[in-house]
Amino acid sequence: MDYIIRIQIALLFSWFLLASYIYALLKIPAIFKNKVIAIYKAIIKIISRKIKNESKKPSLWVRIKEMQCLFYARATGQMFTSFEQSFIQEKFFNYFLNECANPKAPAQLISSTAGLAIYLGKNEQALQLLNELIARYPMEVSPQQQIGVKAFLLGKYTLAETIWTQCSQHREQLIKQLGLDKLKVRFLGSSWYLAIGHLAHLDIYLKHKILNGNEDHITYDSQSAGFKITNNEIFNLWSKYIKSPNRSILRNLSPVEVSLLQDEFWFLQFEDGKSRMFSHAGSIVQHRWVNEGRAPLVKSTDLDVAKGELVLGKLGVPKGSWYVCLHVREPGFHRKWHKSNPGTRNADVMTYLPAIREVIARGGYVIRLGDSSMRPLPKEKGVVDYALSDSKSDFMDVFLCATCKFFIGTNSGLGLVPPIFGVPCAMTNWSPVGLPQWYPSDSYIPKLVYSSKLGRIMTFPEMLFSEAGWLQFEKPLAEAGMRSVDNSPEEIKQLVIEMMESDESKSISTIESSAIDKLIQKANSYKGAKISDSFILRHKEIFGLEIKCNHPPTHS
Repeated sequence: MDYIIRIQIALLFSWFLLASYIYALLKIPAIFKNKVIAIYKAIIKIISRKIKNESKKPSLWVRIKEMQCLFYARATGQMFTSFEQSFIQEKFFNYFLNECANPKAPAQLISSTAGLAIYLGKNEQALQLLNELIARYPMEVSPQQQIGVKAFLLGKYTLAETIWTQCSQHREQLIKQLGLDKLKVRFLGSSWYLAIGHLAHLDIYLKHKILNGNEDHITYDSQSAGFKITNNEIFNLWSKYIKSPNRSILRNLSPVEVSLLQDEFWFLQFEDGKSRMFSHAGSIVQHRWVNEGRAPLVKSTDLDVAKGELVLGKLGVPKGSWYVCLHVREPGFHRKWHKSNPGTRNADVMTYLPAIREVIARGGYVIRLGDSSMRPLPKEKGVVDYALSDSKSDFMDVFLCATCKFFIGTNSGLGLVPPIFGVPCAMTNWSPVGLPQWYPSDSYIPKLVYSSKLGRIMTFPEMLFSEAGWLQFEKPLAEAGMRSVDNSPEEIKQLVIEMMESDESKSISTIESSAIDKLIQKANSYKGAKISDSFILRHKEIFGLEIKCNHPPTHS
């Protein structure tokens, strides 16, 4: 085992030396050389620590190969994006492209170079590199799929689905050739364990499996391979459907076979052979599930209700009271990531105070969820700042989401927890508009986009049919002369009122709502959560429709 660790660390230092050589070759100023040295030292430290932590795990080989792939992708990507001048990026890319021509070039290098091609807008070259990778390393499925992940992170979702479709078709062909399909087993890949939203999305993965008639197929978790689970409570909810692999299973399968049988979070393959990104897949699966009249896979009574009610009492919520959960995404939880990649999905929790007070005025409580980095809420009667309390736990995070009247959220992983219990969500400051929440029982109001070139807020069609409706990072928006516009306190309040009065009437006619749905689908998006009636009425000109109001919206 020590031998494997030494080999891996030697590989990392070899890459560091290669990077130094590239800098010398391109005659890059010393300031950039210092930057890459810092990057590599940090990555070497992290990867080395992870390898040592995993050294006693049964499936170490699989994990090392995966970390090796991630290392190449992150290291080359970080080095590459350090250069602002496009001519240097071209030189750097061409160097790696030439290295890929070497028949002995590793799979991870080809994968990372394909990612750089996508960054430069060289999509055809990226697809050529994918074909080359599959031809040279047909069994290396993780580096192949990582090219699609890179396209996704860059907001090129159609390209990502094209890549994942090709990868999936190739993988399924291998599985059949090796006779692995007869085992009727799959393993969860490491991407499922990255965040609570990924764990919640197992809801869609399992529903897809059931709808396809594969209920007798066994899904094994990868916990035994050393993957850390971000929220054990929500993962345990799936214990009826996901099993821990026994030693005989692992003993009878080679590491390569296990990796072939691993399903990842990012996409699902459908009957037509095409793979859809997790959000698009979620829309397809959930709509079919609802249309067939199927009940949620889990319910709040699956949890320890007595335990949850005891904690609620300690938080000051009387038994029998109704409450709404609130989670507003802030940069604190992923501070380092947000510093270098500021996103459009964050919002200011103080703009939610009018909505909070509206709930309280109607006899409810508002329980704010999140983490300890959150900005404190004002101390007001009816407000429970659970995120900053001593009562916070994995269990209560899930229990509150499962038992609230409805959930007020933003585009974050926690917003996927309530829907698995059938709890509706009011999603606010949603970005990007091209990728709405995929549960149809939810409602949302999107962030609009201001264009400096147009000198105004863009219309809904203009957003959907341009990058404005698909980018979720501030930097590329700014480079295109655009910026996201947060929802106003009044807009948020009206959505919350709409949720509380959802049984009373509809404000927008079915015809107009259908017209908006058709527009969304025409833009290669999908039908997911419904845009709030009050928001559409407030911004009629943005949606470019002659909106007719069946019933006037409530104002207070």
